[in-house]
Amino acid sequence: MELGRGEEMIDVRVPNRELTEQERKEIILNSNIHEGSWIEEILKEDFEDIDLSVLGLDIEIEEEEPIQIDDEESSEPEYPIVQKMSEKYTAIVIVCTNEIDETHVSEILSLGKEQCYKKNQVGNTHVVSAKKFIDLWKASKS
Repeated sequence: MELGRGEEMIDVRVPNRELTEQERKEIILNSNIHEGSWIEEILKEDFEDIDLSVLGLDIEIEEEEPIQIDDEESSEPEYPIVQKMSEKYTAIVIVCTNEIDETHVSEILSLGKEQCYKKNQVGNTHVVSAKKFIDLWKASKS
């Protein structure tokens, strides 16, 4: 209905009995054979008990060989272990329940008119970076 297809006849099939887990998995695979690509990890985890060749899938799922650790080799790593740096984005929300609070917070955070980075539109910003906030905080303390 949301796609504007409310007047079309759509074939919907409902089984007349409870499907076994095996039948359910075969239907899932069969209904998706004609398009898309397969994610081997999902096939390994969820459909390992299904013979894919019976369904017409010519996908060879390679078994991973276990990694052999040779105790005789040095325990020194080849490369130095460096902590992985990952960026973390988070948001802190300040709720203003009236225009006076909004105006006051906007003044403190130096929020004003800025241009959108995607378009040429200009409007009031409601976002401040942590760096800008820290700079404003330090300036207010001195």
